[in-house]
Amino acid sequence: MIIGFLGKGGSGKSSTATQFALWLEKEGYSLLAIDADHNMDFLYNLTQGKEVLSHFLGSSGFDIEDFLDADHSKKYKEIFLETKSKHKFSLLPLDSFSEKYISSIRKNIRVMAAGPQTDEVIGGKVCSHNLTSVLKLYLPLLQVPDKHIVVVDEKAGADGVTTGIVTGLDYAIVVCEPSLHSTKTARQILSLLEKYNTPKVVVGNKITSPEDMDFISQEIPDEAIIFIPASSGVRTKPSEYDPQYEEALQNLFQYLLENYEDKRYERTLEKFSS
Repeated sequence: MIIGFLGKGGSGKSSTATQFALWLEKEGYSLLAIDADHNMDFLYNLTQGKEVLSHFLGSSGFDIEDFLDADHSKKYKEIFLETKSKHKFSLLPLDSFSEKYISSIRKNIRVMAAGPQTDEVIGGKVCSHNLTSVLKLYLPLLQVPDKHIVVVDEKAGADGVTTGIVTGLDYAIVVCEPSLHSTKTARQILSLLEKYNTPKVVVGNKITSPEDMDFISQEIPDEAIIFIPASSGVRTKPSEYDPQYEEALQNLFQYLLENYEDKRYERTLEKFSS
């Protein structure tokens, strides 16, 4: 299963993704954590700030095209539609592309990241979306074995959807806190996810009272919502698992398992075919 975290900046998106990843590790799952935000808070949290990657996705364009035997002049839409197999990339064993861009940080956690801004982005030749555009190909063509979970921490705001990467997710988790602007952004993200037909669930984060839950429920009606309590420990020690999250993360994962359908490839095919 491939799970993406989206939300307004400051909503706790990266912190929630980190806690979910640490919970999955505790439960015995093997994890690939993909930081698709050039701020790389997710990677920082999981590695405690250590430099563990020698290759970043932001510079992987030619490599992924070579791996797929594609013409460098073609767009990703054309490359995907010309791909003859549903699965091209593998986590077990690692294919040659994945092996280059993935690093192991613990027995059951491996990481991959967009990386910092490249010279092309800084020089205005391409936008920062280019840093993770390869995920448009990688995620829908990735074979995820049993007991393996891929967690993607996307860019903040609606940008995390408009990159078009979300069709490669099995589930999008939209994180919001009990504030007007956070719920407004969450609604924008949810509306865009509808256009991509990506399954979604809302996480109401930083909950301190029943009033917080009521506010989010009223601002985002007709959506499944899992509530997570506020935690000062997560703010100051994001690399450590917080047991306060236990019940909420169990409920979240159970919801994902009960509603999971492997349709990443089909959704991406529909997007690129339209």
